[in-house]
Amino acid sequence: VLHRLSSMSSNTGTDATNTHPPPQARPSPPRKLTLPSFDEYVDNLLRKSNLTVEFPQEVEHAARKAIEGDSRYVAPDAAAQLADFADRPYITIDNDDSTDLDQ
Repeated sequence: VLHRLSSMSSNTGTDATNTHPPPQARPSPPRKLTLPSFDEYVDNLLRKSNLTVEFPQEVEHAARKAIEGDSRYVAPDAAAQLADFADRPYITIDNDDSTDLDQ
């Protein structure tokens, strides 16, 4: 058995009587993870998906008229229940091929 250990140690280049473990590599310091801000994330997502956040002018006009209660765009009794939340950011999460309009 001793003969086998000494021949094995000669193959690895270490002394059979050496009881010290091989030196270990020092771990790398952790890398700082930089995350985009919410606005940057949304902008990147919109650009990647080829989406825009603006509506055509005629849609903006119709929405404004509906909020004002213009009967050509909304029933007068429903106008009192409408609220303008255009100043609030929102996001929906759907598959790329989703076709339902659930907003």
